[in-house]
Amino acid sequence: MRSKTLMTAVMAVLFAAALGAQKPTPTPQMDSRGLPLPFGVQPYFKPDVPLGSGPHKAIMATEAALPEHVVYYPADLAQLGARKMPVVIWGNGSCLYAGNRYRQFLTEIASHGYLVITGGPMGDVVQEVGPQSNPVTRAQGAADARPVRTVLNSVLVCSTLASMRFWASWINSSTVAISAPPSRASR
Repeated sequence: MRSKTLMTAVMAVLFAAALGAQKPTPTPQMDSRGLPLPFGVQPYFKPDVPLGSGPHKAIMATEAALPEHVVYYPADLAQLGARKMPVVIWGNGSCLYAGNRYRQFLTEIASHGYLVITGGPMGDVVQEVGPQSNPVTRAQGAADARPVRTVLNSVLVCSTLASMRFWASWINSSTVAISAPPSRASR
């Protein structure tokens, strides 16, 4: 009986020691607003650095003819051979008028041989690698329907791109996918 009591006491002490030895959950990194960064700080790469896991590493760029857009496409278009790229038109949503907000995702799509056009000019680096929650963008009341209208009007942009001598040989303007949040008027 005494040995069972002693054994129970030893087991209780060892169990309590094991519980006390566990490390606390680490505090996540915080951004400048004190919000957690659950995925850490994303690395920043210059726009012309090819990224993506697809067969055609892709870059992010601006086009003089499209000042309200950012385009993503394979860095080495010659690798495509005679193949024309399907077009994806991306609407950022969340009142974020920055074409580089979803760079990691959009570059990934482009690395598989797509031309991606997004509404919004090139934004600040924090738009690209900042907090996973929406960063502070514009003053109250400054948000408007520009991102949605701009992206939906990008179907016309495809025609503009197709008419540009450089892009005409690379895009398949008959294969266009549009991803945009609904406007308030259509809800």
